[in-house]
Amino acid sequence: MTDSELLILSKAHDFHAVTVEPASIPIDPAFRTYCEENACGNYGANYSCPPDCGTPEELRRHILTQKRIIVIQTVWNLDGFDDGKAAEHARLSHNEFLIRLTDRMRAEGTKCSALGCGGCTLCRSCRRKLSTPCIFPEKRMGCMSAYCIDVSKLSEQCGLEFAWSNDRLYLFGMVLIS
Repeated sequence: MTDSELLILSKAHDFHAVTVEPASIPIDPAFRTYCEENACGNYGANYSCPPDCGTPEELRRHILTQKRIIVIQTVWNLDGFDDGKAAEHARLSHNEFLIRLTDRMRAEGTKCSALGCGGCTLCRSCRRKLSTPCIFPEKRMGCMSAYCIDVSKLSEQCGLEFAWSNDRLYLFGMVLIS
């Protein structure tokens, strides 16, 4: 792990990684309605989000084609739910770690991709908003929400804590190894 990767993780209170079988990933297509409500603003505005990322069934099939999946959790201390700036920093740092990790794995010859929190964060503003092609399609990070992954069930089966807390933020991501 590089110094910059360690720096990102040092800001997190805790870090965990658990390997799981692709068939064990709990997927609930009903979760797609949360994306369609567009509370995050990425629906139709980020290539890793609906409707551009594929249907829940297509994404489920994609997960099932993987050889192995590593579930990544970072836990962040917050000053409360009102600390939106810190929560956004944690989300971006979490996703940045996933991007760096998959870049390093690819450089070492592993065919992999990542799923993170919210839409892909490789570019400052997704080119989807301009209706122009993604400039990093091979590196684009998917969104766990778009994949309809039940993070609560996933965390339980991985033995990882997941809670809605006023002072701690639990973030999840996955590395898909093909």
